Amino acid sequence: MDAEKPQPTYESVTDLASNSAAQSKTAIKDTPQNSAQSFNHWPSDEQPQLASQAEDMANLLKSDSIDSALSVRLQKFAKDVGMLEERLSKYQAIIQRQHVQIQHLSEASNQRLIAQLREQIRNLKQENETLQTLIKANAQRQQLQPAVKTGELEPGWVTVGSALENNTETMSMMLYPDSPLMKRIDELQIINAKLFKANKDWHLKWEQLRQSKQDEKEELASRLKAAEENNERLKSEVLSLQNKAKDEKEKDVNSRQKEKDAQIGLLKQQLTVFMQDFEKERKEKTLCQEKLLRKEKEFEKLKLEQDQKVKSLVAEVRLKEDKIKANTKELNRLQFRVVELMDEVKEEKRRANTAAASRLPTQSFVTQHQGSSPTGMTSLVYPSGAGAPPLSTLYSSQFAIGHRRGPEELPGAWTCPDCTYINYPDRTVCDICGLTKTLDGHISFSEIGELQSRGSSPSLGVNVPDNCADVEIDAT
Repeated sequence: MDAEKPQPTYESVTDLASNSAAQSKTAIKDTPQNSAQSFNHWPSDEQPQLASQAEDMANLLKSDSIDSALSVRLQKFAKDVGMLEERLSKYQAIIQRQHVQIQHLSEASNQRLIAQLREQIRNLKQENETLQTLIKANAQRQQLQPAVKTGELEPGWVTVGSALENNTETMSMMLYPDSPLMKRIDELQIINAKLFKANKDWHLKWEQLRQSKQDEKEELASRLKAAEENNERLKSEVLSLQNKAKDEKEKDVNSRQKEKDAQIGLLKQQLTVFMQDFEKERKEKTLCQEKLLRKEKEFEKLKLEQDQKVKSLVAEVRLKEDKIKANTKELNRLQFRVVELMDEVKEEKRRANTAAASRLPTQSFVTQHQGSSPTGMTSLVYPSGAGAPPLSTLYSSQFAIGHRRGPEELPGAWTCPDCTYINYPDRTVCDICGLTKTLDGHISFSEIGELQSRGSSPSLGVNVPDNCADVEIDAT
């Protein structure tokens, strides 16, 4: 009968052990909580474990003179099973701690809810007692009859009634459903109904939670029982596998030894080739490092020479820039002086023309407006006619100079950062130092900056008189 029974193979035993470990791990991972009853199903340390049995079998196979792959695989299998058992024990401890924490939390929450419900019930009882007292007083008031009939009383007499009659107004408010007291009674009844419903809901939730936890505990216990049965089955298969391993070891010793010898010879040849290649690569690496050091030294030397040349060139450039800047400032000063001299020459010409015009025969003269006359001076105005002299001789120099406002009064005037001179908005070059204002708003030094005279802007000229219908101006 024993001969006809199929012997389990190593692959089947390994698969069964892996499935058993996976099932045990899933059972622990899927169930977040556990009860004290489920811990009784765990295997005790006194019983022989699967890891120790597999390790004993591997040591038995390894104790022979020749090693085999089966012993190595059994040792690895024993280590894996040992790790799974350690993790199983850790999960057991974690589940126990979580179970204790859940019990504490559930007890604390139940105590808080019970205390709240008791406090609410106590308040409701007090309010109910108050309402019952008021209702009884109202009923007694309705049963009483008036002791004294209303009528005319003589002056000086006072009618004295009972305390209940003096409180007639308060009791009459209780008879109406819209009174504040009746509204308060309705509110308390609604609150009482809500509290009763909430208490009922909490009770249902608590029963559902308790039932779900009980189902989880039962499911975990069943999974643990199945894992133990699978573990026992694997133990029996390991025993049969040990007997089969002894037979296979005796048959495969010679063939495995020959294969190992051939592999050792091949590995020795490969090791020799690798050593030769390593020596060759080491020599090449040494040569490359020496060459790299030489190149680095040459590079450092060239870099020092280049830095010295750059420093000398930078010093020369700075000296030349300072010299150019000084020459440019001197040139700008001379240009500004030339412009001033030109203005003085124009002023002399204007005075000469004015003196020549004053010697001519005139019929009448008028005084121009002070705000519109050039430079605030008095000019001669002749009516249009054949005998009137051309006004170009009189106003040519005045219109060239014109009355204008200072640059600080115009919008868009910019201040030179070098000499702090306020320039006109249409200037791009400072009239004093020659700094150039670029389009992006920055100011840079201009070596060939062209200065313009103050007042040469086409938008800033002479203010023409308001009433000039009879004035003829020769633009030539």
